[in-house]
Amino acid sequence: AGRSIRGCKCGAVPYGALEGGLSAGRIAPTADNAQDMAYTGLGSQQEAIEREGVGIFRRAQKLASPVSDAVSKMEITDNFFFKGAPLVIVVSSRSEVDASLASSYMELMAESLGLGVLYSGFFIVCTKLSAKLRGMLRLPDGHKAITCLVVGHPDVEYQRTVPRKPLRKTVL
Repeated sequence: AGRSIRGCKCGAVPYGALEGGLSAGRIAPTADNAQDMAYTGLGSQQEAIEREGVGIFRRAQKLASPVSDAVSKMEITDNFFFKGAPLVIVVSSRSEVDASLASSYMELMAESLGLGVLYSGFFIVCTKLSAKLRGMLRLPDGHKAITCLVVGHPDVEYQRTVPRKPLRKTVL
């Protein structure tokens, strides 16, 4: 657990797993019990949305390359954001904290069902740069895209999690 996926085996995510993941997000705690998250599955629009996002990111890369070596060296393929995964869910809300908690619950549920999850943070950056991309997502009024969960059957099975830094704690 705790490894993001960069590639997926072919095959759809079972409907029960999708429903389980969405239910896990729905029951996540929210500030003031707001329960103000929305979940957008990209479905038949996934390819068009990724194509639009990749175009935006390629243009942004050209602007950022003179000041960032890491960005200039990125290879931005046509499936840069979604890695060919069968399921992509954008979690939106007025609250970054609430949507992030819901996404975490969804990730844990997906992993418990043998699925892998990648948070596509660069895609979220593109939603902030493009009104057209935000429009393609049809988010509820006042919502911002907070996380993008790329879900599929991982093509690699890890034997352990990534090394973690030591726990930093203070007891007062």
